[in-house]
Amino acid sequence: RFLVCPSDVDVEVSALKAKICDTLDMVGEDIKAEIGKRDLEVVSLLREAIARASLKRLTMFNHEEAETSMAAAVSARKAVDDMLLHVFNNCLVDSKLFKCLEDQRIETERIAQEAALLNQGQVLMIDYPEDSGSSSDKGKAPMEADVDHLRVLEQAIEEQRSDHQVLASKVDKLDSKVDALNNKFDIIIALLQKP
Repeated sequence: RFLVCPSDVDVEVSALKAKICDTLDMVGEDIKAEIGKRDLEVVSLLREAIARASLKRLTMFNHEEAETSMAAAVSARKAVDDMLLHVFNNCLVDSKLFKCLEDQRIETERIAQEAALLNQGQVLMIDYPEDSGSSSDKGKAPMEADVDHLRVLEQAIEEQRSDHQVLASKVDKLDSKVDALNNKFDIIIALLQKP
């Protein structure tokens, strides 16, 4: 076709543009429709997956046995934890009792040393009387005060001995408890090592 003037070119170009735009619009609509279908397919697939997930299905795996064994394992672990807590509390009480016993032993030794020093001082006073005078009252007042102090110390020693005997019996009981605790620890370790 022969183009005579520039306006003819414009008309032809406009017609071409219109055809191209219409074609592009149609392609765009087709793509949108395809995408819309896919969106609907995805939504329907999600709905189906949710519906399938809520259904109970029969399988070859026994879920009840697994859940029962898991519950038993949890309860066994809780029992072991409770037993360990009880054992640790007993150990804490035992350590406090051992500390008290050690303090009592130290106090008894201190009182015994003081009593020995007073006895030695009394013996020294008796062995070496003063030669300078013959007065019968000389030196008796301090001696009586030392004797009273010595009696107080002897009473304290007797109290310490009785406390020591009580604590010794408690220590014997603790030894038997420690043996029982060792057996329990062995059982706990054996339980924890089981698969």
